[in-house]
Amino acid sequence: VPYDKKTNKPVGEPVIMMRGIPGFNDEKFLADARVRIMKAFKDAASAHKGETNRIKKAVRDATGKFVWERCHRRPVIMPVIMEV
Repeated sequence: VPYDKKTNKPVGEPVIMMRGIPGFNDEKFLADARVRIMKAFKDAASAHKGETNRIKKAVRDATGKFVWERCHRRPVIMPVIMEV
């Protein structure tokens, strides 16, 4: 998720790369995941201004919960927060 550190707001959409979850690489799944990720990012960024590690943890937790709810898998999730 690229974000502006000064304004603490996302600059663009999150990029999602998936490997090893067969059948869940469709556009609906990815669109719903982006919505969940952006909500988690915005909530964490407003609560933990400038604390990138806490924002990453919130995004990882929200994404993990989303994937578990949809396909009952626990993938490795590596959020990358890019400051621009």
